[in-house]
Amino acid sequence: MPFGLVGTPANSPGFNVTMIVTLTGNVNRRMVANAQAARGRGFCYSSGIMKPEHLQLLLTREMPYGKYKGRVIADLPGHYLGWFAREGFPRGEIGELLALMYELDHNDLRSLLDPLRARR
Repeated sequence: MPFGLVGTPANSPGFNVTMIVTLTGNVNRRMVANAQAARGRGFCYSSGIMKPEHLQLLLTREMPYGKYKGRVIADLPGHYLGWFAREGFPRGEIGELLALMYELDHNDLRSLLDPLRARR
Protein backbone atom coordinates (compact mmCIF):
# COMPACT_ATOMS: atom_id res chain seq x y z
CA MET A 1 0.00 0.00 0.00
CA PRO A 2 1.79 3.19 -1.07
CA PHE A 3 1.74 6.01 1.40
CA GLY A 4 4.29 8.81 1.28
CA LEU A 5 4.88 9.97 4.78
CA VAL A 6 8.37 10.17 6.13
CA GLY A 7 9.34 13.39 7.82
CA THR A 8 12.59 15.00 6.73
CA PRO A 9 13.91 18.52 7.18
CA ALA A 10 13.50 20.56 4.00
CA ASN A 11 17.23 21.18 3.69
CA SER A 12 18.27 17.53 4.02
CA PRO A 13 19.71 15.62 1.06
CA GLY A 14 17.11 13.61 -0.75
CA PHE A 15 14.29 16.00 0.13
CA ASN A 16 11.50 15.25 -2.28
CA VAL A 17 7.83 16.13 -2.33
CA THR A 18 6.28 14.16 -5.10
CA MET A 19 2.88 13.02 -3.98
CA ILE A 20 1.18 11.85 -0.87
CA VAL A 21 -1.22 8.99 -1.18
CA THR A 22 -3.84 8.20 1.41
CA LEU A 23 -4.34 4.76 2.91
CA THR A 24 -6.98 4.06 0.29
CA GLY A 25 -4.51 4.78 -2.51
CA ASN A 26 -6.15 8.01 -3.65
CA VAL A 27 -4.33 11.29 -3.95
CA ASN A 28 -5.67 13.61 -1.30
CA ARG A 29 -5.25 17.23 -2.42
CA ARG A 30 -5.52 18.48 1.16
CA MET A 31 -2.61 16.30 2.26
CA VAL A 32 -0.49 17.51 -0.66
CA ALA A 33 -1.37 21.13 0.16
CA ASN A 34 -0.45 20.55 3.81
CA ALA A 35 2.89 19.06 2.77
CA GLN A 36 3.61 21.98 0.46
CA ALA A 37 2.72 24.45 3.21
CA ALA A 38 4.94 22.57 5.65
CA ARG A 39 7.79 22.77 3.15
CA GLY A 40 7.84 26.53 3.63
CA ARG A 41 8.19 26.00 7.40
CA GLY A 42 11.27 23.82 6.99
CA PHE A 43 9.60 20.44 7.30
CA CYS A 44 7.99 18.28 4.71
CA TYR A 45 7.01 14.73 3.91
CA SER A 46 9.08 12.94 1.34
CA SER A 47 7.63 10.16 -0.70
CA GLY A 48 8.23 6.68 0.60
CA ILE A 49 6.50 3.44 1.33
CA MET A 50 4.59 3.10 4.56
CA LYS A 51 4.69 -0.35 6.04
CA PRO A 52 1.38 -1.76 7.32
CA GLU A 53 3.03 -2.47 10.67
CA HIS A 54 3.40 1.31 11.16
CA LEU A 55 -0.35 1.48 11.76
CA GLN A 56 -0.13 -1.23 14.39
CA LEU A 57 2.82 0.57 16.00
CA LEU A 58 0.64 3.67 16.41
CA LEU A 59 -1.55 1.59 18.73
CA THR A 60 1.27 -0.02 20.71
CA ARG A 61 4.22 2.40 20.81
CA GLU A 62 4.18 4.77 23.74
CA MET A 63 5.47 8.30 23.78
CA PRO A 64 8.93 8.01 25.37
CA TYR A 65 9.18 11.57 26.73
CA GLY A 66 7.45 14.89 27.18
CA LYS A 67 4.11 15.95 28.54
CA TYR A 68 2.39 12.78 27.29
CA LYS A 69 5.11 10.30 28.24
CA GLY A 70 3.66 6.80 28.44
CA ARG A 71 0.60 7.55 26.29
CA VAL A 72 0.09 5.48 23.13
CA ILE A 73 0.87 7.55 20.02
CA ALA A 74 -2.60 6.92 18.55
CA ASP A 75 -4.11 8.55 21.65
CA LEU A 76 -2.05 11.76 21.56
CA PRO A 77 -4.17 14.91 21.22
CA GLY A 78 -4.22 16.74 17.91
CA HIS A 79 -2.83 19.99 19.33
CA TYR A 80 0.28 18.11 20.55
CA LEU A 81 0.79 16.50 17.13
CA GLY A 82 0.28 19.93 15.53
CA TRP A 83 2.99 21.35 17.78
CA PHE A 84 5.42 18.74 16.46
CA ALA A 85 4.38 19.54 12.90
CA ARG A 86 5.20 23.22 13.50
CA GLU A 87 8.38 22.73 15.53
CA GLY A 88 9.71 19.64 13.75
CA PHE A 89 9.30 15.94 14.30
CA PRO A 90 12.12 14.07 16.04
CA ARG A 91 14.39 11.88 13.95
CA GLY A 92 13.95 8.14 13.74
CA GLU A 93 11.02 5.84 14.10
CA ILE A 94 9.25 7.91 16.74
CA GLY A 95 9.30 10.94 14.44
CA GLU A 96 7.93 8.92 11.53
CA LEU A 97 5.12 7.58 13.72
CA LEU A 98 4.29 11.04 15.06
CA ALA A 99 4.23 12.43 11.49
CA LEU A 100 1.94 9.61 10.39
CA MET A 101 -0.38 10.17 13.33
CA TYR A 102 -0.39 13.91 12.64
CA GLU A 103 -1.55 13.29 9.06
CA LEU A 104 -4.24 10.88 10.20
CA ASP A 105 -5.47 13.36 12.81
CA HIS A 106 -5.21 16.46 10.64
CA ASN A 107 -7.11 14.82 7.78
CA ASP A 108 -9.76 13.37 10.11
CA LEU A 109 -8.67 9.79 9.40
CA ARG A 110 -8.25 8.54 12.98
CA SER A 111 -11.18 6.19 12.35
CA LEU A 112 -8.92 4.14 10.07
CA LEU A 113 -7.31 2.81 13.24
CA ASP A 114 -10.61 1.56 14.70
CA PRO A 115 -10.53 -1.88 13.00
CA LEU A 116 -7.00 -2.38 14.35
CA ARG A 117 -8.10 -1.35 17.83
CA ALA A 118 -10.90 -3.93 17.70
CA ARG A 119 -8.38 -6.72 16.95
CA ARG A 120 -6.27 -5.93 20.03
